[in-house]
Amino acid sequence: MNINFVFREADHIPNTPKHILISNALNICLPKYCHLPLLLGHDRKKLSLRKEQGMNILTFKEKGYIPDAILNFVSLFGWSPKKNIKPIFTIKQLINEFDLNGLGVTNSIFDTSKLKWVSRQHIKLLTNEEKLEYCIPYLPDTVDIYKYPFLNRLLPILCERIICFSDINNYFINKDIDYFFNNDNTYYDAHIISSDIIKIISCIKDIPDDNFTIEIIKNKLQNIHSSNNIHPLEQMRRILAHGHNSIDPISITFILGKKESMERLNKFLFTR
Repeated sequence: MNINFVFREADHIPNTPKHILISNALNICLPKYCHLPLLLGHDRKKLSLRKEQGMNILTFKEKGYIPDAILNFVSLFGWSPKKNIKPIFTIKQLINEFDLNGLGVTNSIFDTSKLKWVSRQHIKLLTNEEKLEYCIPYLPDTVDIYKYPFLNRLLPILCERIICFSDINNYFINKDIDYFFNNDNTYYDAHIISSDIIKIISCIKDIPDDNFTIEIIKNKLQNIHSSNNIHPLEQMRRILAHGHNSIDPISITFILGKKESMERLNKFLFTR
């Protein structure tokens, strides 16, 4: 079959002499054998697809783990990159860096917590366009990305908080981000100072529409001082998110956009 190398786990070492004898008897070219450390489950026993639940590769695909992350994770079983190489790499980088000298002798544990960490690192490496592409299949059927243009800003920011892309759907199921889609509720909070909100509105108004970025918004608002024990940015967050638990106020302002943010802040002032 013109096979040059055979890589398999160390429990096949007893089979190797038999295979060599068979190859010699058939007068075929011997491949080079390499035996790798065993892959163990959490019970420290040899990993078995028949016993382990959720180990089908398609299960990880359905959960939204990206291929580069899975391959990166799997490649670290029984192998380590050189000391000056970070353990996070793309398929192309893995091809360039893989070296048999990095193979170890210690058995590996299939650690799902490590998989989650590797996945998060790979999500950070994606461009915003790539993040959107991965997110779309996990949006509810009722959510149309063309109907809600702010999703182009919201989803990449949510991606900073997820482990795999199926987590995006949980934000909608748990109604954690409903405040972005609903501005019908009138929110009231007696602890919010109108003068603080007026200052915030003035700062936001001064930001050019074509330069409404997180960095600019942050620079404009971070020097506003508090008139009471609740920081102005926290007051703004409560208004924009209708009092719900939410992501940070700067990100909310950026996602909603200049017009919608000012409308919500002004609506609060006019309905007090």
